[in-house]
Amino acid sequence: MPLFILSGLPSRAKKDLFCDILQQVIRKYSTNSGEDAEGAQEKTIDSVLVVIQNSVSVDAKKETATMRSIIQNNLSKRVLVAIYAPLHIKGLRYEISSTAKNMGIDMAHVYCSAEYQAEGEISLPEMEGVLQGKGSVLDISTKTEKTEEFSVVSRIFETPRRTDKWDAPCFIADSANIKVCAETAGDKVWALLQNVVKPRTSSKKLTGGTLNTKYLQSVKEIINRVLEEKRKSTEIPLKIARQAEIDVLSSIRTTPPPLEKVQEIFLFFLEKYLSG
Repeated sequence: MPLFILSGLPSRAKKDLFCDILQQVIRKYSTNSGEDAEGAQEKTIDSVLVVIQNSVSVDAKKETATMRSIIQNNLSKRVLVAIYAPLHIKGLRYEISSTAKNMGIDMAHVYCSAEYQAEGEISLPEMEGVLQGKGSVLDISTKTEKTEEFSVVSRIFETPRRTDKWDAPCFIADSANIKVCAETAGDKVWALLQNVVKPRTSSKKLTGGTLNTKYLQSVKEIINRVLEEKRKSTEIPLKIARQAEIDVLSSIRTTPPPLEKVQEIFLFFLEKYLSG
């Protein structure tokens, strides 16, 4: 499953960029479908799922869970998942990218720096017109719950940077050159996605179960070492330590990452709660 996300505030320029890149990628996948069976198996997809989010919920944890669920539910399918959302919180982008990384999914992230414009919303009919029957659209925009005003989102937007660890954008579209950089951005996205569609085992084999006892013990030892070291300089309430541990175990249950990555994942959750 290849994953493409376009972060940034809604704007006409961002919408046009998303549609342009998506059409480029779909066209290239369609072109590659004419190769021999072995090559086609590596480079083609069966369908496209476009996820659009035109409004931002005040509940960031719920949004994170929704995005993670979308990725996990499409793990065993030959489907391109393309996400058009603000993704204004670094923790949300990090959660998406770390979930993808732990599951062996390569992700292409493009950031659009244009300022907010109301006409940046994408409607279902608009996106269905872009797909032309080659996929489906899922609108996860908050409709019934309290939403955050984009004037507020603009102020608290945590800008993606090339130095970010897992969620660094492969391309940053500056507001001044968005109209002329779509092709370059599309090439960079394609370069990351073209080799990631591989046959997978059934989703049942990838569904989280009980972690191996030895692995789980090693994870807990790593967590304890991190806490011991961190407590030398920072006061860590027991409630926060336990919540961070619960979140780590939950995030690695589907596909356990290498043990050397556990410390990094645990520190992410721990820092998130300590700064919250």
